[in-house]
Amino acid sequence: MTQLYDDTYSGPRWRYGLTYRPLVTGTANVPKGWIIWSDRPHADFRHGTVDFPRELTAHEFQTYELTFLGPV
Repeated sequence: MTQLYDDTYSGPRWRYGLTYRPLVTGTANVPKGWIIWSDRPHADFRHGTVDFPRELTAHEFQTYELTFLGPV
């Protein structure tokens, strides 16, 4: 899988709130394929948000306890 980086990726994005767990590299806190360095602080989410280059399935964001915020 090709890794995508926030500073060079210009395609579509979908943002998800990190509801219960922080984004920690090397762990299974989010599905594979997130845009590296796209995590941001957010007033409504203690652990911020993270972007993906595709819309996650309902099963994915429910399993990883993410909150769908919509396309960016």
